[in-house]
Amino acid sequence: MELFEMLRQDHQKVRQLFSQFDDMKEEPEKNRKALEKVFSTLQKELKTHMEGEERHFYPALREAEETHSLVLEAFEEHHVVKLLMRELERIQLSEKWIAKLSVMKENVQHHLEEEEEELFEKAQQILDPEQTRKVGEQIARMRH
Repeated sequence: MELFEMLRQDHQKVRQLFSQFDDMKEEPEKNRKALEKVFSTLQKELKTHMEGEERHFYPALREAEETHSLVLEAFEEHHVVKLLMRELERIQLSEKWIAKLSVMKENVQHHLEEEEEELFEKAQQILDPEQTRKVGEQIARMRH
């Protein structure tokens, strides 16, 4: 699968999981098991996606002037999401948990939009087809 298609598919999965969260967050006690399942799946998807980007995609773009600051910002956005996920793991489902997951959702959505609207476009100009293929293969291999 092509690199950018793979990353966009990951983004779509994450958006769908956040949408499921939105459908259930008004009645957290009633939806406790489903919310826990959505969060668990969301964690797995985000961790896998972020690890692939951090190990293979971002390093391929880090040195290019056009993407350097975007990559540094992306690493920091990933860091914030990891912190929020760890905090969410440590607290019980509550209003605070819902609020924290909502903040994480806003952060992740901003990050996804920035990648899709800015970083991917610049990356396609910077990476030649062979580099793009190689990064895609590295990420795919890491996942299996």
